[in-house]
This record gives sequence, C-alpha cells and structure tokens, in this order.
Amino acid sequence: MQKLMNKLTYSILIFISIIILGCGAANQSGTKSSSKPTRKSGVINEDENWSGNILIEDDITVPEGVTLTIQPGAIVGFYVESKKKMIQFTVNGTLYAEGNEQRPIRFTSLTMKHNPGDWAGITFGKTSLNSSLSFNIIQYHQQILVRSDSLRITNNIITNGSGAGIICDSASPFIEDNEITKNEIGIKCVGNTSTEISRNLIRANTYGIVCEDGATPKITRNIISDNRQDGIISYSASSPTITSNNILRNVGWAVYNGGRLSDNFIQGNNKAGPSAVERGTEPTSEQYYGVEEVEQPRSSEVMDAGPHERR
Repeated sequence: MQKLMNKLTYSILIFISIIILGCGAANQSGTKSSSKPTRKSGVINEDENWSGNILIEDDITVPEGVTLTIQPGAIVGFYVESKKKMIQFTVNGTLYAEGNEQRPIRFTSLTMKHNPGDWAGITFGKTSLNSSLSFNIIQYHQQILVRSDSLRITNNIITNGSGAGIICDSASPFIEDNEITKNEIGIKCVGNTSTEISRNLIRANTYGIVCEDGATPKITRNIISDNRQDGIISYSASSPTITSNNILRNVGWAVYNGGRLSDNFIQGNNKAGPSAVERGTEPTSEQYYGVEEVEQPRSSEVMDAGPHERR
C-alpha cells in the first residue's frame, strides 16, 4: 500500500508540474506529456465520463438526474486558493467513482504543501441515488457529508481530513472495507441513521466514531485503534450496536457514554497497560464508561475484523 501511495504522490507532482509548466512536463516513464489536465467547475448539465487528470477550479455540482463516472487511475485535483474559499464537490445526482486495487482514483488538493481542509470535500445530497465510492484515495479534504441512504463507500483510503472522514447526517450509507485514518473524527453519525459500519480500519484519528442526536449505527468487525481520544463516543441518546470489533490502544475510553456491546476484544485503552484485556460486563469498567450493556467480552482478537487486505 505504501508503494502505491508513493507512486500516486509522484503522479500528483507531475500533475502540478503540467499545470505550472504546460505541456513539457515529464510523465512517469520519463517521456514528455502533451496533455494538459481537463478543467472543470460549475454545474454538470449532462452525463459525463472523466479520466486522466482533472483540475477542479471552483465549486462543482452533479445535479439530480445527471450521472458522473470517473475512470480508474484518474486524479481529481482541487485548486487551493485560500482557507476562506475551499472548493466543494456536491453530488445531487449519481457519482460512480470506482477505481480498482491497482489503479485507484485519487481526490486531493493541488498544492506543493498539503494540509487537512485544503478543499471542502464531497457532499451527497438527499436526491443522490445509487452513488458509489470504491477504491479511492480521498485526502486533505474537510469531510465527506452523506445525506443519501443509497451510497456505498467501500475499499477506500480516507485520510487527513480536517473534520470527519465521513459524516452520516440522518442517512444510512453502506460503509465497508475502508481505511479511515488521521482525520479529526473517523466517522460521525448524526440523527436518524442506522448505517452499517463494517470491516474498516479506523485508526490514528482524534476520535474514532462519534454518535450524536439519537444515532443507532451498527458497528461490526472493525479495527478501532490508536485514536488520540475515545474509540467510540455517544451523545444525546445515541445507542450504537457494537459487535465483534477489535478496540485497541485508544488514548481515551474504548467506548464512552452509550452503546450495546457484544463479542468485542478490548485491549490497552484509557491508559490501561498495552496488554490489559477488558473482561468486565458492568456498564462501567476500566476501559469503557456508561454503556447500556456488555455481553461476551472476548479474550482474543476477532480474526476477521478490519479491511480484506488485513485479513
């Protein structure tokens, strides 16, 4: 995975060089590239198919009834002007951004010095139907905001977001097999959402999963580890179902203030020793606090938790 990330970073540097220098930049094979990036902004009025290097110069919208397809290997780069103007990608129609393991699609900022929040991120509106994000690398954004139940988010790397990697706002998308790392919040569930969050790696964020305003997500077979605060935290009568996860080495609580726990492996959280395994069944114990119930705590890891490539 790291070799692939390095290769894609090199491709972005070539992309930036093409923008700055024009046609004479070298490509990865050492030859000259004669193709400038395709420039996009505004409202897409008819179905489109994107490939290669795409430069997003200003806010862009896929309206209801329109389909945008992005081909494997494409780089979608967002122009960075200032923090006062972050470019927003809004999908009210359908987006198929489906790369593959060898040729993921990359959504990133176009700047020599990347920072979380360089661009606003992707918003899927309520009218967005059957969109798919698969085998993408999405980075240096603010957040992915989801208000559509039919979105599938699978096999992506979502990293370095200044807000939440993904926000489910009264919507229940399908979220599976992703690596969600180095965001302020990995996944945030708000309001009337019972989204399925399964087989993800949620690691090295400030908070792993945050549930608010009565959210009831189903959190199953994930690895939730090494976050700087709590692994899973709930507010305002939220009640996540937390089943068969490995919740490891979070600086704060493994689970805080709500949730029904069953068959989880909890180890090394809340400043417990790195080898301390949580076996409590009361609402509060050494590594979790104020949950609704605890059943069948595990003494060994869930072997099929996390993304497919880690199993």
